[in-house]
Amino acid sequence: MNINQFKKGDIITRIQPICYIDHNGVNRSNDSYIGKKCEFIGVLNGCIYFKIDNPMIQMIKMLGAKIDKDIKIAQNLPFHSWQEGWELWIDPKTIIGDIDEKITGIYGIQFNEEGHIETEMFEDDDMNNDLPNIPLEKADQDWLKEKLKHAENKDDYEEANRIVMELEKRFNYKRPS
Repeated sequence: MNINQFKKGDIITRIQPICYIDHNGVNRSNDSYIGKKCEFIGVLNGCIYFKIDNPMIQMIKMLGAKIDKDIKIAQNLPFHSWQEGWELWIDPKTIIGDIDEKITGIYGIQFNEEGHIETEMFEDDDMNNDLPNIPLEKADQDWLKEKLKHAENKDDYEEANRIVMELEKRFNYKRPS
């Protein structure tokens, strides 16, 4: 869709890359802003103006800081290159449900009442300390298989059986003979 079809305040996103041939004759593309939530401001002086979430604020929020005010930064792009390939932004939650719930379930991330991240990490020295302690019923198949290997290596047969039962229940897993 052409950028001129939007009005000030519309929430938009790129849906097509900018394709071009560089100075060496190689086809290139620029995927900037594809899927990003942008607040359209307008077109002026040959540029498209919009606001996006400040990436530093988003990073700080991901680390658990509680920031009440959304701080956005203005961006501009040359109109002649970027006028096509826009669409109204649609929140991905509308097609995949509550993203926060899915992400926190997969990675074991919990938030306390103040909005700070709380995670339990494996304490065993032989485990990968970068992996969070994920409840079995929310873990994906690859993670469960890795955890099964660790349980078997530690001769923790009770844990291994719990993991196998979860794999069988959710993924039709058959234990190798």
